[in-house]
Amino acid sequence: MNLEELREIGGITYVSVPYTAHLYGLAAAAYDADRHAAHLIKLGFITFSPISHCHPIARVGGLDPRSHELWMAQNDAFMEACSAMVAVHIPGWEDSIGMKMEREAFARMGKPVVEMEMLP
Repeated sequence: MNLEELREIGGITYVSVPYTAHLYGLAAAAYDADRHAAHLIKLGFITFSPISHCHPIARVGGLDPRSHELWMAQNDAFMEACSAMVAVHIPGWEDSIGMKMEREAFARMGKPVVEMEMLP
């Protein structure tokens, strides 16, 4: 399945990027999450980007941004609500524990995961 086919499914698309495994740190991960979510929105997708949502909340709320337990508990409800996931191949994605957990969750739910190369 490619992005064009995925867009036809409709619903909300979960945008998965590395966060704690991002090679250039958490702020760069948040920037990349925002940039790729915006790109998908321009293509006609309805998106949910957990990093775009959670990074500023962690920063402002004094929450541990590296706590997989805390954030995956938050993200579970969003993954359930989304119809598919786009996994963005940003440097560090292959080592990302969160992306692996998200990919496994979508597989368990029988929802498609589409791979996307990083934007230039």
